[in-house]
Amino acid sequence: MAGVSSYERSLIDALLQRQDRPIEPGTGLALFSAHPRRQTAYALAVGPAMRLAGLNAIDATVTFTDVSRLSCVVDALMTAQAIVVDLSGLNASVFYVLGLAHALGRCPILISNSNEVSLPFDFGALRCLFYRDEHKSLIELREDLARALRVFLASSASDPDSGVT
Repeated sequence: MAGVSSYERSLIDALLQRQDRPIEPGTGLALFSAHPRRQTAYALAVGPAMRLAGLNAIDATVTFTDVSRLSCVVDALMTAQAIVVDLSGLNASVFYVLGLAHALGRCPILISNSNEVSLPFDFGALRCLFYRDEHKSLIELREDLARALRVFLASSASDPDSGVT
């Protein structure tokens, strides 16, 4: 079996060198597909939950697609204090960035629309907040997500290895 080429190694090394970027306190990153339902969930639940938790959400129009520069994706993942990923629709780009987040040592908070999809079996070990495309459910998601973000931020603030002081 062939190993990693020197070109591939240089690309990987260039990305990994970005890991020394400090986390920017107060920033939140929301990752989701460009589907209109995700935009509604962001507007009614995710964005407000981030603000309730004291985060300035990175603009929701920033979405990562198959044409995004991987270095920009890595920078956003490494500098956001908290990351929320919407797995609804099983979007390949969203799943790729989630895998990249885990590879970079980040642990995003996961959400998913329970009416649209069942998550793959191996996600059972990861906590996920579920919602439906109903106003009441999105309000509940906002409150649950704000609580989860506050717990995450309090925990990372007390962790000397978190990069946030």
